[in-house]
Amino acid sequence: MKKKEINLKIINFIILFSIFLIGILSSDKYGLTIDDEHYRINGLHFYEYIKNSLLGSNIQLVESDIKYSPALFEILLAFISDILNINKINEIYLLSHKLNFIIFFLSLIAFYKLIEKYYNSEVLGILGVIFIFTTPRIFAESFYNSRDIFFMSLFIFNICSIYNFLEKRSLISILIMSVSSAILINSKVFGVVPLLIFIFFYIIENKNKNELRKR
Repeated sequence: MKKKEINLKIINFIILFSIFLIGILSSDKYGLTIDDEHYRINGLHFYEYIKNSLLGSNIQLVESDIKYSPALFEILLAFISDILNINKINEIYLLSHKLNFIIFFLSLIAFYKLIEKYYNSEVLGILGVIFIFTTPRIFAESFYNSRDIFFMSLFIFNICSIYNFLEKRSLISILIMSVSSAILINSKVFGVVPLLIFIFFYIIENKNKNELRKR
């Protein structure tokens, strides 16, 4: 590896580490939205239902419109809060901000790797990350918006998994893509779009019907 490439990797690492540090230190600077409590309670109900079901208990989901709201992030939040024994509301919301940002940060790393591979350029990869991170609305909402920013993060992961499958065409890559697609759709129904687009172009690409049937 050339010295220039090593220096570039070090610079990119410093930038990514700085982004992570800025995010974690800023996580307590933002408040809540008016529906945060609604979503938190929703996730808590689902988590208790899953937990008790796994333990062999039998409880019913709350019979109200709350069960139709997206709850993936909030279930994860309830699980981590339970594991860490965090019960105070202010501490739960601070954990929520940190968790939301960490997921967002991991998606930035995935985005960086995707751009780097596609364009064969680490510079473009890190520039893409900087552009997303420094967008004021995205930066602020990466702490308290556990619906849209969380969905955007999962969307990036899903695109990466699709790209990975198209590169490798292996059983593991298609399993990862399938799980990623399922999680994305579970987060928001709109998450079915990249999968439908992928299937459409995959069918066009594979003109040989026997080969397509095999795949």
